[in-house]
Amino acid sequence: MLAVLAVLDGAARDLPDVNAPGYVGELELLHGAPRSATVVARSDYRVLRIPGADFTAALETAQPSLALIGNAGIRLARTSTPSMPPVQSS
Repeated sequence: MLAVLAVLDGAARDLPDVNAPGYVGELELLHGAPRSATVVARSDYRVLRIPGADFTAALETAQPSLALIGNAGIRLARTSTPSMPPVQSS
């Protein structure tokens, strides 16, 4: 299990834990947003790091899941990242 901590509105907050087969880091890959949370393993955990170029290539060849889009939207909405660029439609 991964514990997630974020600073929102100047205060540190615990966010929902991430369990397998969960993921973190998609906001940076999807939106170029700076890191919005700190993730700490609560126990031994095996992770897979996907380079940004590989993630983007996968999205170009297959439609992202509704879960990925939904979770990214929820996480994006709760961040307070004023420097985040607007999402560009294609």
